[in-house]
Amino acid sequence: MTEQRPKKGTFTGLIIVLLFAVLVVLLVWQRQGIPTVEDVKKEKRLKTLADLNSENQKILTQYRWIDKAKGVVGIPVDRAMELIVLWRDVCRFRRDPSTR
Repeated sequence: MTEQRPKKGTFTGLIIVLLFAVLVVLLVWQRQGIPTVEDVKKEKRLKTLADLNSENQKILTQYRWIDKAKGVVGIPVDRAMELIVLWRDVCRFRRDPSTR
């Protein structure tokens, strides 16, 4: 009875398949760590949007000079709405003498 040993070609083929599998796993793992162009653009857009939102929030909620030389001042939106309602009531009172 002769004992059959695996052929060298089978062993070499198995090694090649294992090395290929390891290479594929390494490439997939490395790919996850590299940001794509779209990821970089997305991060830039999100940062720009956050900057714009914070600037808009500041404009909407704080007093500021728009043109100091002309005396033009920006006021918060909430205060502007209160003044509009007050102005409307004053105009209504002036127009309708029966409310006096």
